[in-house]
Amino acid sequence: MNTKTNSRTERFNATVKAGKKSYAPGTPVPIGGKDGISAEEAENIRHNFGDYTGGPQIEGAAGAALADAEISQRDSQIETLLAEKRELETRLSEKTSLYDKLVLDHTKLGEDNLALGKRLEAAEAENIKLKKPT
Repeated sequence: MNTKTNSRTERFNATVKAGKKSYAPGTPVPIGGKDGISAEEAENIRHNFGDYTGGPQIEGAAGAALADAEISQRDSQIETLLAEKRELETRLSEKTSLYDKLVLDHTKLGEDNLALGKRLEAAEAENIKLKKPT
């Protein structure tokens, strides 16, 4: 595939920043001039990221089949992740319910403990009264 779109621009497989502007992969990038990148920078980008391949798209029926296969694979991954998410949400709901029950139990036990402490103090006071000679 020809990476040059005209004599003053070129496409790359990576995002390119030239001056204050960024160019997404596949977008024509100016070469030279005050707004473009140098020929050496262009060569360095090609060296590091390879010649522009046009991204994952391949022309013709092969490209459509490849795109369909990739879409199908991604759909399958999405379904797997959604199923896992649903399972995790169910487990979280169960754990949250258990936590809420434990908080209520803890609160009730604390109240019962205070009540028993008061009853114990009263019983001890009564015991002391009964032991005192009059």
